[in-house]
Amino acid sequence: MSERIALIKNFFQAFRRCDWQTMAECYSDDARFHDPVFHDLDANQVRTMWRMLFEHAENLEVRLDKIVEQGDKIEAIWNAHYLFTPTGRQVRNQVTTYFSFDESKILTHVDDFDLWHWAAQVVGWPGRLFGWTIFVRSSIRDQAQAQLKRYMLNSLA
Repeated sequence: MSERIALIKNFFQAFRRCDWQTMAECYSDDARFHDPVFHDLDANQVRTMWRMLFEHAENLEVRLDKIVEQGDKIEAIWNAHYLFTPTGRQVRNQVTTYFSFDESKILTHVDDFDLWHWAAQVVGWPGRLFGWTIFVRSSIRDQAQAQLKRYMLNSLA
């Protein structure tokens, strides 16, 4: 097993345990993160994002289905099942993640999932009806970024 595969397996084992500290150690200090909700986070922001998300996580189940190493990159396919606490709704999300590396740490982490499908699960029929629109997608992103910013400010206080 390559060092990078071992790192990603360790990352997902920590993910299953909601162990944000171990996950944080997997990232380079120059890391970048991007997904349909959180755009272009730096290393500090992504570490804080995991901490914030795990503080509110309920019944999180993470299943790593596939890891493929392609040269110096890794693609991982995984599923998450959890309770979205703000709405009390169950979510099942299939994600494809693309990792690149700086030496022995994660340099870029890009999650790809269907935001429309996610929004439909999180808010029900309004998400199903309007989750595909730019307005709703932007609103989801803006709310998530504002929540992360507030959390980061409160963590410093």
